[in-house]
Amino acid sequence: MVNFVIYCHWNLWKYDLTKHEIISSSIPKNDIYAISDVGKAFVTATHIKKKYRVYRLILDNGVELECADDHKVCTTFGYLEFVENLRKGTPIITKKGIGRVKEIKDLGYSTFMFDITVATEDKLFYANDVLSANSIITAIFIVWYLLTNIDKNILLVSQSGNKVKELMSKIEVIIKGLPFCMKLGVITNNVMTKVFDSGCKLVAETTTDKSGASFTIHLLYADEFALVHHSYIREFYRTIFPTLSSSDISRMIITSTPRGMNKFYEIYDDAIKSKSRFNPIRVDWYEVPLSTKDLLNRGHTQEKIDKMYAEGKSIVRDDIWKAEQVGDLGSEEDFNQEFGNQFLAGNTLLFRSNVLRKLKRCQTKFIHHDIEIFDAVEIEYEGLLTWHPKFDIMQIQNKACQFTFSIDLGDGGGGDYSIINIFQILPMSKKEIDALNIYTEEKDFFKMVQIGIFRSNMTSIPDLAKIFYYLIVDIFIQDNCKTILENNHEGNYFRQMVNTMYGNDNIIEDDHLWVKFKKKMDDEKNTNWLPGLTNNEKTKDYGCKVVKDKVRYNQLIPIEYMTVEESLSFAKNKKGKYESQTGNDDAWMTCVNVTHYFEAIDFVGQCEEILPFMGKEFYQEINAKLNRFNVESIEDEDNYIDLL
Repeated sequence: MVNFVIYCHWNLWKYDLTKHEIISSSIPKNDIYAISDVGKAFVTATHIKKKYRVYRLILDNGVELECADDHKVCTTFGYLEFVENLRKGTPIITKKGIGRVKEIKDLGYSTFMFDITVATEDKLFYANDVLSANSIITAIFIVWYLLTNIDKNILLVSQSGNKVKELMSKIEVIIKGLPFCMKLGVITNNVMTKVFDSGCKLVAETTTDKSGASFTIHLLYADEFALVHHSYIREFYRTIFPTLSSSDISRMIITSTPRGMNKFYEIYDDAIKSKSRFNPIRVDWYEVPLSTKDLLNRGHTQEKIDKMYAEGKSIVRDDIWKAEQVGDLGSEEDFNQEFGNQFLAGNTLLFRSNVLRKLKRCQTKFIHHDIEIFDAVEIEYEGLLTWHPKFDIMQIQNKACQFTFSIDLGDGGGGDYSIINIFQILPMSKKEIDALNIYTEEKDFFKMVQIGIFRSNMTSIPDLAKIFYYLIVDIFIQDNCKTILENNHEGNYFRQMVNTMYGNDNIIEDDHLWVKFKKKMDDEKNTNWLPGLTNNEKTKDYGCKVVKDKVRYNQLIPIEYMTVEESLSFAKNKKGKYESQTGNDDAWMTCVNVTHYFEAIDFVGQCEEILPFMGKEFYQEINAKLNRFNVESIEDEDNYIDLL
């Protein structure tokens, strides 16, 4: 009787078989297999679906497929496209290899469709030799929200009507698969609207400028937001956001592949700068595990793969995988558009995938420390001056520690940021020394680790000079500090302010504190050395090339959240110039400027100040690396420091 009631509830009551996405789903009683991209795969569910327009897809390798208009096929591994949206020449994955679209025909009629779900990691299977897909993750989250709330309204929007209908159908399949005790009672069950006896209402709409108008929303999910037409994306956001912001319990989730500098870019950019309440989350291609098929193609056995999965391990995508995708897509620009999380697809990222992974793994939000002198002189610094959470701020006054400041100036009017980036010079570990390939002397075995940062776009240059003065005079030991100051924007004015503050009571040691560089660094004949660094296109390009190796070999270690965030989107544009794709790159440019300091005599001097405190093992390691076999005596070996 219970089974009969469930059957009637889902299949007969208020159903319009011409509109409902999935008419019926069932779990096979016997084992049924489909051919997937990883071999045989269990069919876990079969579905009878509503009538769809029938299309015929013809490829240049002889493969043909008759399917629904919104049937999804794989154009590259993981990149899915509706058949009706395909264009001639698009590469499609088939059992016979890559085939390009030769012809797409609308056969002029509609019919009921049959679909399956397979038990593979990526839910892909071959339909008449064409690799096809079935995705469900977003729907799982929506069902969880429905099950754990009462009297809530959920709005799903997407730039494609087919996309949002598919999401609704997945939600229904998940609910049908729940145990009877967890199922929601359905009051209204239409393709685009579902009302449950818990008081929750689920509405799906194609994104327009009037989507969600006059509708109280508790959860809004906007899919592929960057693909919404530019003519109404701003109007939609302007209309919908006040409804959400007026409630303390309302939530909005936006997901999308980047597509240029549009509204999605603005929302994401504000989020990473903490200008909004959105929590920015990005998943890059180099963080995604390789598929089983990729692993098999690389010589891994199925037994080894199964064991790896059972142990919760995986192998992530790398530059070999990227090269394969670029080959299939035809260009790096197309790869960047589909996989690169880049708002400007024509740009080439500064770092390779292994370095990008390392940067994201080390990315850390710095924390606030109370500083008495700043409080006494009423300097605003909370939330602006932050420190690495594992850095012992008491070590600032340790005579054995050496620090380098890198400064980039903004106007303080809400535009570019003023940055004081603080690095500590530390000896490299044995593992880092062993991995180092480029070295000539002792200084090459020291690294600069980011331990603090002041970042503000509202602090004026005089106020910043005051903050820096107190940092050097009252917080750090001035003799143990060096400063790289970019002169391009008001650098000389800033240095003058620091050097003359408090008149005769000023104790800044000008000749010691400010690192000197050639006035024209790219001119070998120029012998005019002045305090501060003057950048031009050549010096910036040189710094960007050097910083890749310094970060790769851990000679420069950026850690702070925004500094790393800027580095992840730092790229070379079509004109060959390096720039950030997320608006600001001020924090990251202070890191690029540091690369010029590695060759300065002042850096050698700071390393020599640390050497007497190093243990015997450190000398042995660097002497062996430099093919020296004499180990110098250490008078103060017990003072070896390992702060981080």
